[in-house]
Amino acid sequence: WTVVATETQQTSSGSTVGVEQESGTFYDLFPESGRVDLSSIQVFGSSGKELESYQYDVSVQQNYSEDGKGLLTVKIKTPSDGKYTLKYNTVHNWSDILEFGRYAINYVAYETGNPSIASGYPDNGGNTGLAAMADLDPDTNDRKFIYAQKDIRLNALTSTTTSIEKRVAINPDAGFTYETSVNPDSQYIYRVCVANDMHTTASDIFVMDSIENFEPDEDPSGSKWHGTLKRIDLSRLTLKGAAPVVYVSTSDVDFIDLRSQIQSRPDPSDRYVATIDDLKGTQQYVWVTQEEYAAAHGGSLAGVKSIVVDISKNSLGNPFVLGKSGILTFDIYMQSPADMSDDPALNKSYNDIGFSAV
Repeated sequence: WTVVATETQQTSSGSTVGVEQESGTFYDLFPESGRVDLSSIQVFGSSGKELESYQYDVSVQQNYSEDGKGLLTVKIKTPSDGKYTLKYNTVHNWSDILEFGRYAINYVAYETGNPSIASGYPDNGGNTGLAAMADLDPDTNDRKFIYAQKDIRLNALTSTTTSIEKRVAINPDAGFTYETSVNPDSQYIYRVCVANDMHTTASDIFVMDSIENFEPDEDPSGSKWHGTLKRIDLSRLTLKGAAPVVYVSTSDVDFIDLRSQIQSRPDPSDRYVATIDDLKGTQQYVWVTQEEYAAAHGGSLAGVKSIVVDISKNSLGNPFVLGKSGILTFDIYMQSPADMSDDPALNKSYNDIGFSAV
């Protein structure tokens, strides 16, 4: 993306010159399917000269708007001869493009550091008509803002997918990957994605996650450290019309054993189909809703070791159906341990995740 903010004025002789900017701020409401690649950000000032990173401040807020768009804010502290240019890249995973669509709109506002812009708007969203583009600066409502927007079609080469996957990112990484490195006592995020292929629909959906309790064949001793569950962001599920319910357990659930327990119940179908009642009825594990657990523990989820996300109902209480080529995602926010071993082999964590639907 390239965003250019220019303010000019006409002199008495009829020529056009730039209006010097004491400072300026870009507010970029980028598409909901994207994440900002912070390493790609470039800012240019007077005569097109690139500014050093200490000459501006950058912040990113994911899910800033109600529909899931993020907000990139770049506050420029260095004066300019009338023009600032911001360049940056966004990264769009195929699963996010599939969820939110190929067509995306990028909205941007520029706030001058001068007292006003002659043809500017107050901090009200201007010609975008978006509530998310209003009240960007709580300290002013002067006519210091101009607005613009650009729509694009996102294209990506992909193969057909019907699966469940879990990836991880350190906020604000440019994207989610299958593994990452985390600093002590730091936030990291798991993104869980369930997708249908072009021929499949799904209902009675639930996702099981034994958070960092997996024992892979190549390392039978399993995870050496465990993060702390902070919260679960279900906003993308509710945007799809689902009414998700999260069940939690303080047990290190072995989902392979749990599946065996559920499969052993009388059922003429060969396909593994389970319900939340099955889970709550297993004697080995006690499941309660996320809200029940948090209420009993001062709002904290720190003791939770396994979760099940029930996506079987919609907002009207009817069965939720994920359509052909449909996709569902939710995020699990974690905090890494404050203390880690000097031995890297002891600082590993593994994940197991399961999915059931009919």
